Amino acid sequence: MSEESVQKPHYKIVVLCGHPGSGKTTLSHAVAQSYDPPAMVMSIHHYVKGQFADIIDTDPRNFEHPWCNNSAFHDADDINQSTSFGQAYDDYYEQVRVALPWHIWIIKLQSTILKELKKEDGQRIFVVDDICYADECEFLMNFMNCNGVVMFLDGNPGKKFPVDDNRTAYTRRKNIRENCVKKENYFFSMDTKRNKQEPIMDSINRCIKKIKVCLNVALEQRRVAMEKARLEREEKLKKAAEEKANAAPAAK
Repeated sequence: MSEESVQKPHYKIVVLCGHPGSGKTTLSHAVAQSYDPPAMVMSIHHYVKGQFADIIDTDPRNFEHPWCNNSAFHDADDINQSTSFGQAYDDYYEQVRVALPWHIWIIKLQSTILKELKKEDGQRIFVVDDICYADECEFLMNFMNCNGVVMFLDGNPGKKFPVDDNRTAYTRRKNIRENCVKKENYFFSMDTKRNKQEPIMDSINRCIKKIKVCLNVALEQRRVAMEKARLEREEKLKKAAEEKANAAPAAK
């Protein structure tokens, strides 16, 4: 990849991750709308919900609040025992999304991106609403001509859910958070906590501004990493040439 292609990336990608209630979905749509034309929002949850809705022949909206609390299944032996749409979807998500190899789902996201890039008027900016593993982030970030960031949202702005560090959904993302703490390339942490005096839109705009700053930082990180790799390759080739030259007289 040339230095010019890094300075002028073909597409941008913003990956949002964090515990339930950290503001991922709200912020993903706000970030998308901050671009002109609006960016494309992608979510593995969206694909899994569609699958499960087809299987049980229901509307995907039944898995969202407040319909998710409605009963989807009654126990024939005990009319008081029932399973809500939300519970049923959570069970399916755990057994399908989490149980299958991570690359199955990320390939789906990447194929969607590549299809857009092939179109002359296709999308060039993408926002991913929620990722579970650092490997998934690495896969998305390391494609040619991609300028991307992984933002770990640390906070509970809507206070819809209590933050529980022991929840499976939270512990799965610990490796992403660790990369942010270690300040790995294109991994960033962002405080989404909102105090009582801060209006909702001010909080959202603050987060959008930081994301766009981080995109610029990530682009510079990529440029520096490529320059370092180039110098290392040149040094390796120079060393190999010197060793070959030194070995030639000895062979005579």
